[in-house]
Amino acid sequence: MESPFEAELRAVRRSARFGVPSKPRAAAMLLSRVAEVGLRNTLISLTIIMALDRGMRVNPQLANAGGYAVGIASGFLLSRRFVFRSTAGSRATAPKYLVTVLAGFCLNQLVLAEARRVLGAGTLEHLVSQLCAMGSYTVSVFMVCRYWVFRTPIDPVIATA
Repeated sequence: MESPFEAELRAVRRSARFGVPSKPRAAAMLLSRVAEVGLRNTLISLTIIMALDRGMRVNPQLANAGGYAVGIASGFLLSRRFVFRSTAGSRATAPKYLVTVLAGFCLNQLVLAEARRVLGAGTLEHLVSQLCAMGSYTVSVFMVCRYWVFRTPIDPVIATA
């Protein structure tokens, strides 16, 4: 027997056309899952960074790199299973995800540099620059994951409706 959660998930998948939720509730559910995964992944990464940096006295740059590596892996797993509920295998999606987060990081760095150039280097300006860079990363990685990495196959019934 199908659980209420599975029935809701089936309804959400049917409501999507070309991977775009057509119902406000489906879109809200997707955004809430994205926010939850973002928060969880940030906490996981920060915990690893602090454990390595403060707990084990690892070089701060290495601790940061370790935290980000774990964050990329957990972000992939959480995004694949929880956010996008992809049925595609890891062999197909993992390389695309890695390319996506690396490209997102490059965009983040470009936006950060340009925002600092335009806004200046004061404390408030630096914070605004960081927020712009973080926003560019978050939106770009989400969009690429949604439409390329974890793209849901188009339901032929919906596509012809």
